[in-house]
Amino acid sequence: MYIPLFFASLVLGSFGFFEKYYFFKKIETIDFIILRIIIQLFLIFIIISILKLSNNNDIFNLNKLKKKINKKYLCLFIIYCFCHLLILYTILTSFKKKPAYKVSQLIQISIIISTSLLGYFVFKEKYTKYNILGIFLALISLCLILC
Repeated sequence: MYIPLFFASLVLGSFGFFEKYYFFKKIETIDFIILRIIIQLFLIFIIISILKLSNNNDIFNLNKLKKKINKKYLCLFIIYCFCHLLILYTILTSFKKKPAYKVSQLIQISIIISTSLLGYFVFKEKYTKYNILGIFLALISLCLILC
């Protein structure tokens, strides 16, 4: 389980360098976001088409989907998508202003710290002394990267 996660993190960490040193030399940030969304929608369409061709009609049953989604869920999902776009725009514009390695490391460490705090305070997860030490070291590394 950890090896695919490690390789996925390697790819995710390298995106900032490609965006800063290749994509942003050709197009603006907002154009990059729009192009990325269009490509993702196209890929989702291809995946759905392949799954539909497999004759498994139970994969995308709209009646089941309508029963699961209520108005509160839909509103939360729209807010989530809007916040995701704002975060994506902020991250991509920061690649133009700061070195890519600092931005990428700052994002990764911020994810570790924020999810740890969210898990502890909101979802009442239990942490060992090694987990707390790791979070403390992440905070120290965050300070060292920003200096």
